[in-house]
Amino acid sequence: TFYEEGRWQCPIFVVIRWFDIMVKEALFQGIEWHMWLYYSTYLVQKIVRNIKPDGPIDGLAEWPTPYHYLLFEIVTRLCNWIEAAGELPSEQNNVVFRDNSLEHENGNVPKSAILALGQVMRFVFEADQLTFEYKTYLFEAVLSAHLDIRLIEKLADAAEVFKTSILRGGMAFEWPGRGVYLASLHKAFLATDIKIRMDASYWLEVIENEQEQYQER
Repeated sequence: TFYEEGRWQCPIFVVIRWFDIMVKEALFQGIEWHMWLYYSTYLVQKIVRNIKPDGPIDGLAEWPTPYHYLLFEIVTRLCNWIEAAGELPSEQNNVVFRDNSLEHENGNVPKSAILALGQVMRFVFEADQLTFEYKTYLFEAVLSAHLDIRLIEKLADAAEVFKTSILRGGMAFEWPGRGVYLASLHKAFLATDIKIRMDASYWLEVIENEQEQYQER
């Protein structure tokens, strides 16, 4: 399979792993820069655009094509960079949140990853090339990561901004189609694995409250 044999021959996979090393090193060395992790959003856009299987694919497979696996890698790496901040002193400059808005803080590695993750999820849910089931699968990965992050006391700000970023597609301003995006998040949440849905039940209220606020605007 691609996961077992082909991924290290794939330039995109190698780039993702290279970014993983670079961003983590910057994070742990206290470097106040996002290390260009926002390129992950462009990778996702290009990957989604290129999902054009020549023949039928196994819709029941965890990763129906190599591109599906690469999307999963990007989502999990972004989540890992956020959670890794919990291993650092809370006063370290490159993990301190100036505020809980979606405004960029380029010197803050976890916040940059959170904003990129929100944008990635927006591109995922807008993609006609991905099945609803696979979008739900990636959303489950995000929900699982948030469950872990919110248990780390020093990541309280990160957990809050994480929710907002997912709900607003990583954008500090309103954008066309967010109503449809929120409806898709709602539908996907209801289709998640029962354990995740129970453990992350607070997300249902969060999504529905955001939908109400959006409709009132």
